Amino acid sequence: MVSAGVSTLYLIHMREPFEAVEREILFEREDAEKPDLWEVVDSEHHALDKKRINSLKELVSVGFKLTIHCPYDPWINIADREPSRRRQSITRIKGSIDAAAELEAKSFNLHPGGYRGFNEDRKRLSIINCEAIASLHDYASSRGIFLSLENMPPNQDYFMVAPEEFLELKEKSGIDLKVTFDPGHANLAGFIDDFLNTLSKHILEVHVHDNRGELDEHLEVGLGSVNWTKIFTELAAKEQRVNYVLETYNQPFKSLAWIKQQLSALEKRFRFTRGI
Repeated sequence: MVSAGVSTLYLIHMREPFEAVEREILFEREDAEKPDLWEVVDSEHHALDKKRINSLKELVSVGFKLTIHCPYDPWINIADREPSRRRQSITRIKGSIDAAAELEAKSFNLHPGGYRGFNEDRKRLSIINCEAIASLHDYASSRGIFLSLENMPPNQDYFMVAPEEFLELKEKSGIDLKVTFDPGHANLAGFIDDFLNTLSKHILEVHVHDNRGELDEHLEVGLGSVNWTKIFTELAAKEQRVNYVLETYNQPFKSLAWIKQQLSALEKRFRFTRGI
């Protein structure tokens, strides 16, 4: 089933305290602006601890659905060239996966590692990155959690920018690859069509935010150059059952209402053409 949700990223960007997460989830909204699920970002001043996990558990117990976004604090790098720092990063991610398991999260979104300017070590660090992803994938599976790997923006020294890197990871590791497709990131690299053409069957989640093709701006839908109608239509035509999650820096609810309208229209259209 296709779902349309909201990430708590906007609360982090607006420097709201973690208590705002519960307030926003419980806020009564019109159906058009009511998320089907919430992506809770476990990072920065919203890092999850026992108290915060317990408060979220209460929301889950009354029917709210969550996904968890991995921590992305500057020190975290699962492909760090220094082994002790790399282990510390992986331990932090595993703790976040544990939180996802406690919260019965629908999925866990993972950022890959980066080479952080060490171009001479890029090939070796790429292997380390793939090994770390495979290890975290297995760990998440052992906790009953779907791990979904996000494509990253170019020119920030991250791995997993191009579709070919995902295909290579799948071939070498043999993992059941699930992808968080971020068209905003792909737009900056010119890879939107490539992801849709080569990895659509692996897409579990789509991060929805816009930009004008130069910076990772996390704008509301329609303020940038991403062709969202095309993306929605192509994935609907391929019968991809994905979670669309708004990751804007500002209030996302008007964009959410537009997305829900588009998805509803597409569902009716393809149901009619398939004779269902």
